[in-house]
Amino acid sequence: MDGAKFTSVSIARNKAITSSGHMKPTSILGTPGNRSIELSNNNTFSVVGGGRPIFWKGKVIGAVGISGGTPTEDDEIAATSIASIFPNGNAIKSKL
Repeated sequence: MDGAKFTSVSIARNKAITSSGHMKPTSILGTPGNRSIELSNNNTFSVVGGGRPIFWKGKVIGAVGISGGTPTEDDEIAATSIASIFPNGNAIKSKL
């Protein structure tokens, strides 16, 4: 993303790792009162919006991590990216 900080690369990676491991968008994990929040996980855990797991036949097969905008913008870009590759919508359904 034009104008994004250099640290956005590692932040995006952490969002992808977190969302794939927890099978939920990082924006949901960061919701106050959500019991899924952990304080650390080898410095790769992120509860900031922008991480989205990719599902195939009910299983997580990967994730997308976006960083550089606001958490809401990052989350929207991640969801749109997945939807552009898997247009049927099944790949973005998560266990909420």
